[in-house]
Order: sequence, then C-alpha cells, then structure tokens
Amino acid sequence: MTDPSIASHYLTVMASVSYRLLVCEAKLIEIRTNPNKIETIVDIDCVALQVRKICELILLAATLAHVEDGFNLDKKHWHPKDAFRELKKFNAFPLPLPLENAVNFVGGSKQLAPASKPMPFRTLASIYGQCGNIIHVPSAEKILAETIPPFDFAKYKQWVDGFHRLVGGHILLLPEIRKVLVCTWTGRATDPPQGSLEEGDGEAILQLAGLKDFDLLTP
Repeated sequence: MTDPSIASHYLTVMASVSYRLLVCEAKLIEIRTNPNKIETIVDIDCVALQVRKICELILLAATLAHVEDGFNLDKKHWHPKDAFRELKKFNAFPLPLPLENAVNFVGGSKQLAPASKPMPFRTLASIYGQCGNIIHVPSAEKILAETIPPFDFAKYKQWVDGFHRLVGGHILLLPEIRKVLVCTWTGRATDPPQGSLEEGDGEAILQLAGLKDFDLLTP
C-alpha cells in the first residue's frame, strides 16, 4: 500500500506556497497603486523574500515526495542544489509539470495532460538568485559601480502569476511506486491545495515529444 504521507506532506508544503503567493499578490497591488508611500520599500523586500522562499519550498516538496517514494537521500546532500542533483539520478523529471487542464474526465477515467515540459531547476535557481539581489544589502563596490539591479515589477508579477498557475494544477512523477501525484488549487485563501496519488496503466513516465518548453515563469 502506498504511504499516504507522500501526498499529505507534499500538500502541506504547497499550502505554504499558496499562502505566500496570496501575500505577494496583495503586496504587488499595493506597490502598483501606492508606489510613493514610505512602506513600499518594505513591501518590495517582502515580495522578493516570499518568492525566494517559494523556490525553496517547491524543491522541498519534491524532495519530500521522492524520499517517501523510496529515494535514499544522503544527509550530506540536503542542500537544494545537491538534493536536486541526486534527485535527477532517481527521476529524470523530479520537479512539477504544469497541467493544461487540471483533471479531465474522459469515458469515466482521469486524463492528465501536461501543458509543457517540467520546470527546469535552472529556472528556480535563477529566480532565487535574483531575489537575493533585492533582499540582501548590496556591497559598497556595487553601489560605487552603480550595478545594483532595480526592482522589476513586471518580472516579479510574472513569477508570482506563473507560480500561482503552477500550484493551480500540476503533477509530480513518482517512478518508484509508478504513480503520479496530482495537485490542484482554486487560488482562494479559503481553499488549500488538494491532491491525490493516481495510478495509471503503466509506469509514471513522460514523453517530451510535442511538449513546449516550460515558460510559466518567463517574463
């Protein structure tokens, strides 16, 4: 019998992601409508910090699901980059795949259609690093060289919107137990993400042919 904690732990982390997305959306509205208020600089820091933590939480959720799927992750590899490198040895696609439609019912069976290829780790790593440019105090060298990147509202909104759609409907492949973890979310604060482990006719595999590149988080 499949351990139900695979889904419950994953969804607990996704619930944390959803709350942070709602905070980001509220802060972005405030930044856009009241850009000159004194609290704007703190709102910007809040958005950058929450987006950065969302990147960490998505990788944490995937790691937990794979460990509970049977992946033996050495304690020396819990750092995100190290964990992902090890996960890739266990599963070629260890990060979420956005769904075209969350769940379609055809002929009494569930049909899951990926909207694109899986999220690349380099995307999470890039966003994580760019958020650090906002939340960390710059060095004197960067200030004197005038190389401090400004807060790009459009870019952060694209990221928040993309993460929102991802949590709204995605799957995670679990090859050891040959199941797919399905996660959906209405986008409302009153409704935490829901999910289940689904079993198909064969292994939980992915055919990349015909799928477009992952672009949810591309400004």
